[in-house]
Amino acid sequence: MLNRWALGQYHFRFPILLTASHMIFGSVALLPLMLLKEGYKGTHLDNWRRDWRALLIIGAVNGPQIALNNASLVSIELSLNQAIRAAIPVCVACFAFCLERRVPTPVGAAYLLLVTVSLMCVVFTGSEYGEAWGVSMCAASVLMSSAQMSLSGRLMSSKHDSFQLTFYTGPVAFAVLMAMEAVAQQEMEGLQRFALHKPQATAVIVLGGCILAVMYNVVLMQAVRTFSSVGTAVLGNFRIVLLILLSAILLGELQTWGPTRYLGCLTMFVGAAAYALHPMLLGTPVSRELPRTLQAELDDVRTDPALARQGAAEERYGLATPKESAVSEGEGFDEFEDDGSSSFG
Repeated sequence: MLNRWALGQYHFRFPILLTASHMIFGSVALLPLMLLKEGYKGTHLDNWRRDWRALLIIGAVNGPQIALNNASLVSIELSLNQAIRAAIPVCVACFAFCLERRVPTPVGAAYLLLVTVSLMCVVFTGSEYGEAWGVSMCAASVLMSSAQMSLSGRLMSSKHDSFQLTFYTGPVAFAVLMAMEAVAQQEMEGLQRFALHKPQATAVIVLGGCILAVMYNVVLMQAVRTFSSVGTAVLGNFRIVLLILLSAILLGELQTWGPTRYLGCLTMFVGAAAYALHPMLLGTPVSRELPRTLQAELDDVRTDPALARQGAAEERYGLATPKESAVSEGEGFDEFEDDGSSSFG
């Protein structure tokens, strides 16, 4: 909410540098915890050695996607921004199909269809100036966030909590954002002029945003540890609804919303919450893995380390084609008949 007020209403139009400050401040603030607390200290080198590729990708994607999300707040309301971000399950499902060959079940497809139709009602019923550009940036942020969520689980060999991810990926995101600013050269001079004219406001916006970002990570981590997965999902949806209500009360938003947008926002939250809570409450999945082809299963068998240690002839016999197997079986029957001796003869 502070970002929306600063970027959209107070004309602090520097989303890249604001996001970069949040990224590096989070890592610096967590430095004592990472170096002194048992369970964290002494593990950083091993974590980087195992997951350096995943951590670099997450940091390189996370910084720009948050910057895009913050930049969208210059043009669109926080309530519309949160409504669009509620469609993340749809994007994650698309990436799951491409990367993991997972498709929604009929129930899951119904939830995703409800979210998609609701999103169309929310996005395509507004006509405020600059809204299309803001919606585009928010949609790009949602796509990048979904790709990050889908890829991180596949690339990481071990799980890290939000403190570790913030500490490891913060400097990477900061470097990427500063490189973007060095190429674009759009915000640094403007921020310097803004800070000269309004030094106190600049300090409150930058430092206050950094502190709130760290506090959000702490609260999120404690919520995950305290509540069950169902409670955490409910808490996330409650946070979105609370933000929309507070933005209407404190920032005067929702005044231009029509009935269609209200209805679309409501049904979108219902669909997203149902998609997240259905497998936890009812015990049935909302997605399934596509059946593997015979060739894919044979490829897995050929690359099995246990099978690779066996002899070449034995491996070839284990992977014989149906035709070769039939010939082998026929030869076995011929030998049995030629023997002439049988316990029943």
